[in-house]
Amino acid sequence: MVPALFALTLLVALTLPPWTSRLSAWLVGGAIVVVAAVVTWVNPTWSMAPKPATGIHVAARGWLIGLTTAVTTIGFLVLGLVAPAVVASHWLPAQPATVAAERVYRVGTSGGQHVVFPVQGGRVDARYAGGVLGADPTAGTRFAYDPAEPEHIMIDSQFRAGRGVLLHVAIAVGLAMVLWCLTVGVSSAARRRAALRALVTDTIVEVGPAVSGKRQVAFAGGRRHTYAATPELDALLRGRGDS
Repeated sequence: MVPALFALTLLVALTLPPWTSRLSAWLVGGAIVVVAAVVTWVNPTWSMAPKPATGIHVAARGWLIGLTTAVTTIGFLVLGLVAPAVVASHWLPAQPATVAAERVYRVGTSGGQHVVFPVQGGRVDARYAGGVLGADPTAGTRFAYDPAEPEHIMIDSQFRAGRGVLLHVAIAVGLAMVLWCLTVGVSSAARRRAALRALVTDTIVEVGPAVSGKRQVAFAGGRRHTYAATPELDALLRGRGDS
């Protein structure tokens, strides 16, 4: 959960438009502090918080962990592609002014992308909100900008996409990720409760051998649960005496 929240915060920081660089820095810095605090709290070596240590654990489902990792990785990648345009377009007014670029250039090999354009008899040189989708702009490309804050500027086609199809993609992918993680979390918690309760209340009919650090136990009624093979589990099973 903590790595996922940190990754989400980092994604948000990376997709904010360039005129919010201070906010991005605060987000990343705050996320680092929160992660460090949580890790310190849960680490038994560093923390004085009491931790249960029964030694009996439900075995993790490797296939589900792998599938969840794939789903969230793909989801973050898609959001990373579409979010810059979506976020920047909603930072601008719904009806921004548009202007043709006089010059588009990049500062250094890894610097920001800048555009020079005329505004009210003068010229503005601003770093514009870029995106990985679409062709690089050139002189003559139309840009959308906030008349009250001319340095808030992005490519007009990306503005329209960010308020249209890319917004729908971001919402769909974000909801799919949230629903998947909630479903996995709820089902895993229910599975864990049922498996631990069965060790106490259900009749054991068969105990399988320890394989790859896991042991499967069959209960009356045809139910089976897989646990981490630990000495504490073996002691509990011997104490039950009904297998």
